[in-house]
Amino acid sequence: MLFHWLQLLGELIQKKSGLLSILAIFCLALVIFRSLALNLNDHLLDWNDYPYYVWTISQNVEHISKLQIEGFFNSNSFYPFQGSMLFSDLLLPQSLIAVGWQTLLGPYQQQPILIFNLTFLTGILLNIYGAYLLSKRLFATKSVRFLATLSLALSPFFFIQFGHLQMISFWPTLIALSIVLKKNNKSLRSAAFIGLLATLQFYASVYLSIFLLTSLILFYFTELLSEPNKKVWVLKTYKPLITIALIFSVLAGPILFKYKGVQEAYGVGINYSEYIYYAAHLTDYVFFMPGTLANSIYAHWNVFNLHVGGEPVKNPSLVFSLLAFVGIFGFSLTKRTVQITINRLFPNSFFLFLLISGFLFSLGPRLNVNGQFAIIPLPYHLFVKTFPIMEPIRATSRWYFLFYLGVWYFSMKTIERLDRKSFVTPIVSLVTILFLVEVIPINISASKKTYYPPVYTKIADICHAKQQVLLEFPITPFTENSGLIEFLQYRTSALLASVRHQCLLINGYSGLTPNQYNQYDNALFTAMQQNELATFVSLLHQQKISLLKFNANQLRPDLSLQFRDWLLNQTYFVLLSDTGDTLLVRVN
Repeated sequence: MLFHWLQLLGELIQKKSGLLSILAIFCLALVIFRSLALNLNDHLLDWNDYPYYVWTISQNVEHISKLQIEGFFNSNSFYPFQGSMLFSDLLLPQSLIAVGWQTLLGPYQQQPILIFNLTFLTGILLNIYGAYLLSKRLFATKSVRFLATLSLALSPFFFIQFGHLQMISFWPTLIALSIVLKKNNKSLRSAAFIGLLATLQFYASVYLSIFLLTSLILFYFTELLSEPNKKVWVLKTYKPLITIALIFSVLAGPILFKYKGVQEAYGVGINYSEYIYYAAHLTDYVFFMPGTLANSIYAHWNVFNLHVGGEPVKNPSLVFSLLAFVGIFGFSLTKRTVQITINRLFPNSFFLFLLISGFLFSLGPRLNVNGQFAIIPLPYHLFVKTFPIMEPIRATSRWYFLFYLGVWYFSMKTIERLDRKSFVTPIVSLVTILFLVEVIPINISASKKTYYPPVYTKIADICHAKQQVLLEFPITPFTENSGLIEFLQYRTSALLASVRHQCLLINGYSGLTPNQYNQYDNALFTAMQQNELATFVSLLHQQKISLLKFNANQLRPDLSLQFRDWLLNQTYFVLLSDTGDTLLVRVN
């Protein structure tokens, strides 16, 4: 495996044009994320999910650094639930990159935000590398390869999803596709490498691993359809297929069983309605990316988009849509008619299947149109009911990834047809400019937030001396202005702070939450609302909570005053700190 990887890297270095392309695109990425690149120590691209990713990677780095095998999937959050790292993506490949940065930085290794930001940028570089390998496999013209690499690594999908770290870690998928698309490549070594990459993708992102496995199934299916001698194809292909399946099953299978076990133990699952809520709407595909240079034009059209909430997708760009349309359909003129044909030759058929399946699956199990639920069942309803592998894809709109791969391929093929013409380079230059204008956001800004106020220093001193169980109350914010963003930022900031104070934390956040956790949250809140102090304290003792940090600005003022009076009751609590907005007490 290592030899194969080094061989690919060697080929890249030998061809300096490829290396220069990768560096140029990475420099463009640094310009796009300049606000982050200039403030790596303490800025994040957002304070919604990103603090959670910093926390997840920090937990993994600690386990890896200590070679902690037993209890690897436990964390300091969601106490006392075991296996809480399995409530969401493990982010293990990203964490291994973080371990590398931590080792290199030495004295700076205790700065989790710095380590995370460097890991984020490394992921972008790996995406560019994977996009280059796939582009090199598919396209012969160097200028087309450059545009293909740029538009795949920094795609509309990337910018739609860059708030979700697991969804933009797609380099294993791109490298795997670059290997499987190599002509007459049925060697067991390549199959083993694909199996390893599929496993890496699984540990980086469950969603993307399912997309990769779906792509592989479609690849071998369309390749079989295109083969005149199907018996010979089967004889040449069954061993590589078994090798891929075996390696993935052995390396990823045990974790799949652990995922399933944790879900069953804690009643964690996905409601069917979530597949609908997080689906793309049919009309999403006619609206364009916001925040770009073209937005001053497209904004007049985008105002008609009524899809709010969930996870909308966008048109992949007007120029790519037109190029892909021309690439899919062949046009020929006769004296009286225009003939339209579809090029069904392989690998065109493979990418056409990707485009169609990605589009249909992204719409979810029921049709939605411009903010309206149309009830009409769609093909995905049958797939999610029939194939358990589809179950984890709660945000069905993310199947857009496969749709975009198809659009991307046919767009590049259309441009490459111009290779016979002397104006291919000007055409590539024009399309590149139009793509940048339509797709690339111009004002992505990172920001700094005070997530570790002075009270945490006192908490850290206590927990470093002896491990304690900490409750940040309320678990769920309850103010007049509480919304999804406030909810996310409150919970994920508490996790990020725990990286430094290292207490066991009752609070937690993930894509899936145990029913018992929500029940405990409700029980605490009900006891407070009904002014049942003894019941409240009993619930604290039930979870062995010794420290309680009260965030007064996260409760409605009347409830906040009542709760403050409770904490000053010396029968049940010992006051350790009071800054007005925050009280810290020890539970008797």
